[in-house]
Amino acid sequence: MLVEDGWRAGALTVPVLAGRGDAATVDAASAGVSADDVADIVFTSGTTGHALGAQLTHDMLLRSAYGSAYHRAFDDGWRIGFALPLYHVFGYIEGMVAALFVGGAIVPQRVFNPRTALEQIERHRINEVLFVPTMTVAVVDQAVKLRPTFPACSRCSRRRRRRRSGCGNGC
Repeated sequence: MLVEDGWRAGALTVPVLAGRGDAATVDAASAGVSADDVADIVFTSGTTGHALGAQLTHDMLLRSAYGSAYHRAFDDGWRIGFALPLYHVFGYIEGMVAALFVGGAIVPQRVFNPRTALEQIERHRINEVLFVPTMTVAVVDQAVKLRPTFPACSRCSRRRRRRRSGCGNGC
């Protein structure tokens, strides 16, 4: 499902899906599904080096996402930015599904780019980003390079306007 046209031939967009809204069809499709049914099979090599298919149930996925949103204290409309694959549990559950519990949104990046990540944080007013450690280092390095032109926080931006210098708060 895509937000805009042109990314991939044959992919459905949000407006197209919204036009297909039919509660009876959704009810019929979900009638035979229980919370204990397998929703996903995630493959991992684990510690053995051999492929292992971990079966994840609907209940487990939703409880994990809800617990994550609760523990991370999401506010209504929480926005999460990331450049993680959605076929991986971290991006899928901690990012996409967790945001649904608070009417939030995700801002996925198809290809990781630290400058683009910083621009998206500002443009979309992202509340939280999900990065692996090497991505975090790259984003921080990019923010340091852009510091004179890219405010690190709104508090820093306000102070710069007043004093015309760095914010002094470690941003």
